[in-house]
Amino acid sequence: MSAEKILSKMRQNKRNWSMRHLLTVADKFGVPCVNNASSHYVFSYEGIFENLSIPKRHKDIHPDYITKFLRFVEKVKELQQ
Repeated sequence: MSAEKILSKMRQNKRNWSMRHLLTVADKFGVPCVNNASSHYVFSYEGIFENLSIPKRHKDIHPDYITKFLRFVEKVKELQQ
């Protein structure tokens, strides 16, 4: 599934998303993600002062983190324009 399609579906339904989907979107927009074998994934982008930290889960990511991720990606898209 493409990154834009993932984002569109995430906006409609914030449930049932895995880290694989978030990493696909991050890769599309050039957002670095670091894990270093820890319990969280950390997304960062130049020009955004606060990093986004999302717990590493084997199942679905909590909808609150999806909301935060969507806001983060919107900020990234604004900076890229």
